[in-house]
Order: sequence, then C-alpha cells, then structure tokens
Amino acid sequence: LVSALREWTALAGESALSQVGLLGKLKTATILLSLCGLLASSDAAMQSMVFRGSLVLLYVGAILAYVSSVDYIIKSLPAFRSKK
Repeated sequence: LVSALREWTALAGESALSQVGLLGKLKTATILLSLCGLLASSDAAMQSMVFRGSLVLLYVGAILAYVSSVDYIIKSLPAFRSKK
C-alpha cells in the first residue's frame, strides 16, 4: 500500500511526500536487526535471549510499520483532495 502510494504521489508531482521518513527507516532497521538475530539463533532453543530479543524487535518493527503507514497516508491526504 505504501509503495503504491509513494509512487502515486511522485507521479502526481508531490515529490516531497514520496520521501522516506524517519519512521520508515527505523522500521527497516528494526526488522533487519530482528531477522539477523532470528537467523543467528535458529539452531538454538527458542528460549535463548537472542531469540526472545529478536522476536520482540520483530513485533516492534511490525508496530512501526503500521504507525509509519498511517503517518504516510495522513500526510498524503492533501494530494488526494487536490486531484480531481
């Protein structure tokens, strides 16, 4: 959804809206760190601290993805309203 919205705002001439925000960068970093930890602990038991910490980071990344999406949609609403 966000990728399509970013492409649409860029094509509509609203290039300032199509820039990646801080929330999106934090989401990506959080999810990548989580995946690295999950892969590193794949042979270990699911009770390891690395696995649990990585799982928490994955949930935080999912929350950041939702918040980032809502933020981007709200910022894009003026572009929708100005086009007919």
